[in-house]
Amino acid sequence: MRPRRRAGGSWWGCSVPDAFTDFRHTACRGDTIPFDVTITRPEDGPPVDLSGAALVCTGRRALDEPAADFVFQLEVGSGITMTDPAAGLVRVSIPPEATAALPDWPSLYVDLQLTEPDGRVSTPLRGRLVLTPDVSRS
Repeated sequence: MRPRRRAGGSWWGCSVPDAFTDFRHTACRGDTIPFDVTITRPEDGPPVDLSGAALVCTGRRALDEPAADFVFQLEVGSGITMTDPAAGLVRVSIPPEATAALPDWPSLYVDLQLTEPDGRVSTPLRGRLVLTPDVSRS
């Protein structure tokens, strides 16, 4: 098991920037795509206590698509695990079936939206996920 970073996270060894920044990552279509994130306040602030919070991770092909037209949408208990809520640590795991049927070389817009118990809504992580074809796919 890899050690956790204080801010940001990792996609199988690739760095995910600190919270409230953009990222770009390449992964293989049809693979499980896990990444850990530590959600902190902007500008290297303290970790956000996620106790009682809601998280949604959405991936879509275009930003101007209707809200219901997403490739995947994950929530706590269904693709998102709060590994240490008090320390702001979560694991997002995009399942293989979410990307397996996509055409070669799709690029997805991905974000992680946080709704805190007091109603504050923020998007601590956003960016692009480029999916490469896999050799094993027939």
